[in-house]
Amino acid sequence: MARYRFRPLKRLSQHFLVSETLIESMAKQASLKDDDVVLEIGCGTGFLTRELLKHSSVIGFEIDESLQGLLEAEIQNPSFTLLKESVLKAELPKFSKIVSAPPYSISSEIMHLLFKQDFKLGILLFEKAFVEKILSMPGFKDYCSTAVLSQYFFSIKPLEVVKPEAFFPKPKTESQLISIIPEKKFGNAKNDLLFEEFAKQLFRFKNKNFAKALQHSQAFLKAKLKTRNNAFEEFLDSSSISQTKVHLVEVKEFVQAFNSLCNA
Repeated sequence: MARYRFRPLKRLSQHFLVSETLIESMAKQASLKDDDVVLEIGCGTGFLTRELLKHSSVIGFEIDESLQGLLEAEIQNPSFTLLKESVLKAELPKFSKIVSAPPYSISSEIMHLLFKQDFKLGILLFEKAFVEKILSMPGFKDYCSTAVLSQYFFSIKPLEVVKPEAFFPKPKTESQLISIIPEKKFGNAKNDLLFEEFAKQLFRFKNKNFAKALQHSQAFLKAKLKTRNNAFEEFLDSSSISQTKVHLVEVKEFVQAFNSLCNA
């Protein structure tokens, strides 16, 4: 990094993965094959990128111009494609797996981006507190729309906890590795994009009971879900969760409620 006069930027949440053991573990747990196309978000100094390229082709995103120059100079590999733009603003190319340690500051945005993608497996390194958030259950303080949606779209397996020493510079908190596999264990929503909006809308009223939250959301329900008046009344009369607070409602119950109300 000194050779390229590079210093980590706080505004980009730059903490670079430098642990060879962890880097090798991430590649191994992804079970990479020659025909895999791996997505990496935030290639940084390219340590993980080089390991992934031993097993498959890699499409990497990097927005830091100084790091772009480093990557182009140091990684001369036809199997590596560097995209010099924000992954959050780009139209993602096709990929089969994602292996990445993205910036902590965009963890939630990354998960919401992945909800819309078609891939086989992800090995991701996040802040430990964020992993606890997406794995949280009804009634816990971290339970939120991101938790509901993450558990709806993916089978999530927590892997090893990572100490700050695995990074340069060292972050203030521990990190955790997870694997994600696209799998809907709680049923299929009629429309995934609308279900995502539905969950976000309801959690605006997380401390109200479900019926009250729906009443506060009638404009949304009619405009987006095309909910019929009789369907709304029938749901309130028959649903077992009408008087349950939103933050106590399980993922499968969110799916069932959405399907009852959605006529879009």
